Amino acid sequence: MEDGKSKLGFVWGLLRRMASVKDIASVRMSLPANLMDPSSNLEFWNYNDRPDLFASIPDEPDPVLRMLRVVRWFLSKDTKWKDNQLRKPYNPVLGETFACHWLVPAADLAAVPTLLPDNGGVATTSPAAATSAAARSVRIDCLTEQILHTPPVSAFYYDCPEKGITARGVDHVSAKFTGTAIKVGAGAFNAGVYLSIRRRRRRSPEEEEEYNMTYPWASINGWLSGKPYITVSETTVVSCPATGLRCILLYKDEPFFGSPKFAVEGRVIRYDPAREARMTEKERREAEKREAAGGGAAENVVARLWGAWNGKVHACEQTLLFDLQQSFTHPKLVSPLPEQSPTESRRLWQGVTEAILRKDFSTATALKREIEERQRRKRDASGGGGAAAARPVPRFFRFRRGAAGKEVEGALGDAAFFDVVGSSGGLGGGVMEKGKPYLVDRVAS
Repeated sequence: MEDGKSKLGFVWGLLRRMASVKDIASVRMSLPANLMDPSSNLEFWNYNDRPDLFASIPDEPDPVLRMLRVVRWFLSKDTKWKDNQLRKPYNPVLGETFACHWLVPAADLAAVPTLLPDNGGVATTSPAAATSAAARSVRIDCLTEQILHTPPVSAFYYDCPEKGITARGVDHVSAKFTGTAIKVGAGAFNAGVYLSIRRRRRRSPEEEEEYNMTYPWASINGWLSGKPYITVSETTVVSCPATGLRCILLYKDEPFFGSPKFAVEGRVIRYDPAREARMTEKERREAEKREAAGGGAAENVVARLWGAWNGKVHACEQTLLFDLQQSFTHPKLVSPLPEQSPTESRRLWQGVTEAILRKDFSTATALKREIEERQRRKRDASGGGGAAAARPVPRFFRFRRGAAGKEVEGALGDAAFFDVVGSSGGLGGGVMEKGKPYLVDRVAS
C-alpha cells in the first residue's frame, strides 16, 4: 500500500509540473521501471478483449440486433479496466510490432446470447449458432504497428476470415491535465474503429457492411484522495451507412459532489446516409449532437439502451446487453520468443519485462533507457524526424486517398498526409480516408 501511495505521489507531482502542457500524450516521458506495467502499449491497448463477441457479430441476421452486437463488442473493450487499476505500459518504439491471435471455441460462440426484444427481456442462445457448435475453434488474428513516434501513432488490424469480419483503426490519443484530473480522448489522426462484415457469398467491396465507432472522453479522477478512478463523458457514435442505422451512446455527466454513477444512455436510430454525405464535418457533428440530446423524429428510434458502462447495460426492454463486471479478457496467443522478430514487442522488451517481474527495477530502468536511447540515435540518423520525406514508411500498413482510392505510399510519413492535416487539425477534404489503415498485401492498385 505504501509503495502504491509513493507511486501516486510521484505521478501527481509530475502532472502538476505539466499543467501548462497542451497535450501531455505527445510528450514522451521516460518513467522509472517501477511505475510501468510490464507490457508494451501495442499489446496492452487492445480493443478485442472479447474475441468471442467480435466473431459472433455476423451470426445475427437482423440489422438492428446486429448493430447491438457491434455496440456490445465495443463496450467490451473496457474489460481490461474493470478492476479500476491504472497502468502505464512501455512507450512503443518506431517500427515496433505486436502480433497475436485468439482461438475461440465454437461452443463459446454458440453460447453468445441472441438479443430478442419480444421475448420478455430474456437473452437466449441462437438455435442456428447452437447447431453449428463443434469441437473446433474460430481464429482471430491481430497485427499492430507503431507507425509514428512523435506524436505516438499506431495502426491495428483484426481479422476473422472464417466469419468474414475485420476491425481496424489508428491509435492516437490526446491528453490534458485539468488541475485535478487527466482527460484523455482521440487525437487528430484517430477516427475510431472501422468494423467491416463481408456478407457470405458476396465478393464486391460495395456489399461490405461497415461500422464506424468513435471514442468518448475518459477522465482519471481522484488524484487528491490518492484513489484514482476512471469516468467517461461525451458520446460514442456507431454508424453503419449500409443499413442506415446509427447508435448514439451518451455518457452522463458525473455529479460534482458524491459518488460517480458511471451512467450511460443510448438510442439506435434510422438516419439518411446520402443526406449526411452532403453535409460538412461541422454540420454532421451538430446533427449528431442534436440526436444525442434526443432530437429527431420518435419513429426513427428502433432501440434504446441504458445502464452503467462499467456495470450492466440493457437494451430492448429489459434485455441485458453487456455486464462489464462479468466479462473476462481472452488470452492472447503469440509465437515463442525465439521465433519472434527483434522488433516484436515481447522480444524487444524481454529484458525489461523479466527484470520488472523479479522486481529488479534498477536493471529494468537501465535496459529501458538503453532501448529508448537506441531509438533516439536511429531517429537522429534518419534526419531527426523533421522532414516528412525522412520518416520511415510503415512495414505493414498503408492509407488511401479518399477521392481516388489510391494508396498513399508514405502513409503517415508522406508529406501529403501532413499537408492535409494543416492547421485545422483534421483530415478533411476527401484527400485521405482518415484513420483507416490497410494491410500492405491488401491495398488495391
